[in-house]
Amino acid sequence: MGCGTGMVAMHLKNKSQVESLDVIGMDASEGMIEKAKKKDLYKEIHNQFLCRPEEFKTNYPDYIGVCDYVLASGLLAEGHATNEVFDEMIMALKVGGFAVFTSRVEYLSSLHYQEGMDERMASGKWELVDEEEYEKYSNAKDSPVGRFKPTISKVFTFRKL
Repeated sequence: MGCGTGMVAMHLKNKSQVESLDVIGMDASEGMIEKAKKKDLYKEIHNQFLCRPEEFKTNYPDYIGVCDYVLASGLLAEGHATNEVFDEMIMALKVGGFAVFTSRVEYLSSLHYQEGMDERMASGKWELVDEEEYEKYSNAKDSPVGRFKPTISKVFTFRKL
């Protein structure tokens, strides 16, 4: 979700060592989708603004409960997604499937991502399997530009219950 230019799908393909992957991409940006299409990795790719669970359910009924993994890197960010995107992740996953995504630590509270993750855990929709902290843009220590400065982020892995 939020496939962007296809960088994460390319990494998955290169590192997985499997013959083929059925990857479905979604992004709100036509420009990003065009770049992703050029990588020729996606079984399907759709222009879709996320964080609209009812629209997702209506527009993509074939994607409900079928995915082993949902991946998102850079989606949970200022001006990109609300915590409603977690509902779409959960909808797309089959029971036992994994959602793996990243967020800056500073966004967990200010953009209500932590609250959204916690609510879905409390309601029994998913469970936290792992979270790991890392420094994003660590190579920008000497010359930060705007929001691109060393920033503590986390990668989360949840399993759908």
